[in-house]
Amino acid sequence: MAFALSIERLEQACRKDGCPICRLEHNAAVQSITAFLWEHANDSTAREPVNRSYGLCPPHTRLLVASELSSSGNLPGVHMIYEVLARNASLELAKAAKTARRPSFFNRLLPSRKQPGSQLLAPSGNCPICDITQKSTVNNLSVLYEEILANDELRSIYTQSTGICMQHIRQGHTLYGFNHPQAAAFINQHAADVLQKYRTDMQE
Repeated sequence: MAFALSIERLEQACRKDGCPICRLEHNAAVQSITAFLWEHANDSTAREPVNRSYGLCPPHTRLLVASELSSSGNLPGVHMIYEVLARNASLELAKAAKTARRPSFFNRLLPSRKQPGSQLLAPSGNCPICDITQKSTVNNLSVLYEEILANDELRSIYTQSTGICMQHIRQGHTLYGFNHPQAAAFINQHAADVLQKYRTDMQE
């Protein structure tokens, strides 16, 4: 059974334009980045997942910079995080350059310690914000598929919205379509109706 707060957040997202799951993903990313900047930017233990991933993914890096610029006007948190990443990358690149400069004879005698198939600057973890948003997506899709037919208000709000995007229809159908076939049918039919309306508008 979904928590009332989760249902309320989903209803609020459905009242706005666009895919509600995408909106909730974005909200989760913003909240996580804000908390990280204010509470953990100078905590080396908390920064370790960012170090393992060699920084956040490009979209979440842009969001990180925009978030700090909008709140403080400068970037102490971003500099603190990426100074360490720059150091780590510099050390690895210098080591790779030193290995490449060895004469070919010594290269054969002293092969690189890296495992076959390993890549230079390869991250050892995912972007931690991506992990958080993925959990948000899974949870919110679960709420949607569990509650869409049981909750009259959510169903009414969802019916008047554009519904979820194709990416989240695919994901929701894969994760929850088997256990909630009637909910999947409702969501799929709603998407078909919305697309048909768009198609008619485009033909005109």
